Formats: sequence, structure tokens, C-alpha cells
Amino acid sequence: NLAVLEEKLNAQKVKVEALAETVTNEELKNAIKDLKDLWKEVRKANQRLIVQLTNSKLENMVEKHDEYYNAMKMRIDYLAKKGIDTADLDAVAEKFKSEVDDLKEAQKEAELVWSNVKDKEDLEGAKDAQAKVRESMKATKETLKEFLKAFNELYKPVKGEGKENKEDTTP
Repeated sequence: NLAVLEEKLNAQKVKVEALAETVTNEELKNAIKDLKDLWKEVRKANQRLIVQLTNSKLENMVEKHDEYYNAMKMRIDYLAKKGIDTADLDAVAEKFKSEVDDLKEAQKEAELVWSNVKDKEDLEGAKDAQAKVRESMKATKETLKEFLKAFNELYKPVKGEGKENKEDTTP
């Protein structure tokens, strides 16, 4: 679609340049107006494409969060099998899960806003919705860091034990 619009734009530009030598000022003004209108259409299509690509990228990142949660649970289970108290890790994992649920909700809202984009104002609304998704991702990222830090603290003794016992399988 964007390529077709670009072809139209280039054809219109050539047409305007060719007319410049043989037509009246009024005809030239009309041709230039048509060129500007086509240019606006190209820009609008380009902006929609950017929003669509950004939404797709954000959607993929949101889906990854379920995998992160599953990895957290696996690490917690591993430590629990080693007899380590994982209550704090469980709490951080549940906080993360709650934030992921909020993130998914923000992503659904962003997709809904995006699907209703009709004009420039709607496009700004879609960008704002995407910004909310990014903010939610910042929260999950911080919680993920918090989990990793807590996990590593609990894992250090197990890791040291594993050096003596070669059968240790690290998660």
C-alpha cells in the first residue's frame, strides 16, 4: 500500500513538473494542491505503518513476559527442592505476575485504540496508549531485576554446594 502511494506521489510530482512550462497558474496551483494532498496521504499511511509495527513489537514483548514468569517459577521450584525458603521469591514472582496482567490489559487497550485510528488525533491517542504499555514494561523490568537479585542471593550457597557435588543441575 505504501509503495503504491509512493508511486502515485512520484507520478504526480513528474506531472506537476511537466505542467510547469505549459499551463496557466491556476492549473499549476491545482496540480500542486493534488500533489500536497497525495503527500499527506502518504505521510498518514506511513505513520499508521509505524504505529502498527510498534504495536506488533510491543505485543511480542508482552508475550515474552509469560515465559519470564514460567522461568521464575522453575527457579523457585529448584530452590525449594534444595530446601531453601522461597517465600520472598514467591512474593516477587506474584508481584511480577500482577504487573504482567496489568501490562496485558494496557496492551489490549492500545490495540483497541490503534484499531480505531481514523485521523491524526486518533494517531496521537494510539501513541499515548503505546506509551502506557512501555511504562508498564518498565515496572515489570524492575520487578524482574528484583527477582534476579533475590534469586542470585539464595542461589549462591546452592551453587557453591554444586561445585563439591558434580551432579548439580543448574536451572
